[in-house]
Amino acid sequence: MGYMACVERTNGMTKAGEVITMDIRATTIFRKEAGHWRVVHHHTDRF
Repeated sequence: MGYMACVERTNGMTKAGEVITMDIRATTIFRKEAGHWRVVHHHTDRF
């Protein structure tokens, strides 16, 4: 098992057409299955 905690930068557009950029915290959990690392959980939230 392994994990990664990081900050992801993303962007998008509001309904009004305004482009927004935000940083979000992200945690990803991995498990080794049949010799390959698989993502078993991914969580993000704004800070």
